[in-house]
Amino acid sequence: MVRHALLLQAIAAVGSPGGVDSDQARRFLAEADTGHEGIQTLGGCLVVNTASGTEMLREPAALLGRADQASGVQPPAVSPGARLLYDHRFIVTVPENMEAGAEILPLGKLLPRDLAGSTLARRRIATLPVLAKRGQLTQLPEVGASAVRSALEGWKSCEAFLPPPKHVFEVHSLLAERFDGDVIR
Repeated sequence: MVRHALLLQAIAAVGSPGGVDSDQARRFLAEADTGHEGIQTLGGCLVVNTASGTEMLREPAALLGRADQASGVQPPAVSPGARLLYDHRFIVTVPENMEAGAEILPLGKLLPRDLAGSTLARRRIATLPVLAKRGQLTQLPEVGASAVRSALEGWKSCEAFLPPPKHVFEVHSLLAERFDGDVIR
């Protein structure tokens, strides 16, 4: 069935490079056909089924770590002007004026754990790459800055947490390449 193939292809594009376990995939597809609403993880992807459709996003625990203290990704130090691959999903360009000692890490690593997963909008932004120094957010990805600001609206520490609006950096999504199976640059 074409729908099944597209769902699995989308999960592989959004989730982990390792792909989807075939037994998990069969169970997921059987459940997807029932119209069941809920949230499940599959292949490093968080799949949200609602009455209005299916949404897939990167599983936050894959990058942030798990509640049982399993660690997430370790942030690499970055140098000004560097271009690097982040989570096999983005090419990040570090600004030339970035101070030494900055790190690239998922936004959710800087948020209180309960806040990062408190709403679907916050789960969407939790795995976005951000630049930070000594645990302080310094720059947001240009393409996701407005989504971050919108998702954190209403949080009492939002204004103090977010950098000034012009503190953004270039990020290129590789989602289309991953979905199509093209060579990733």
